[in-house]
Amino acid sequence: MAATTVTQQETAVDEGLVLGTVMLGLSEVGGTKQLLEFDFGSAWRNWAHRDRFPSIKTGPSQYSIVGILGKSANRRGPVAPTGPAPGPSSRS
Repeated sequence: MAATTVTQQETAVDEGLVLGTVMLGLSEVGGTKQLLEFDFGSAWRNWAHRDRFPSIKTGPSQYSIVGILGKSANRRGPVAPTGPAPGPSSRS
């Protein structure tokens, strides 16, 4: 895998979180900043591919997910679908 910048890594993680949220049928993620950081850190440490994103920090006082999500508001153009999450597929 080619070297990626911090911004590219943050964007990939942010977009992955959005896609995962949509795939789960959610339209938002609630809770406190602390809870979001804790839950993300726990999931991140258990994810087999986290070594591909060395710029994403999850240790104490290194949490970066809230900052990453906050940056997405500054992107040009839509990156993720808007509107209600899709319902179950009609295909069998």
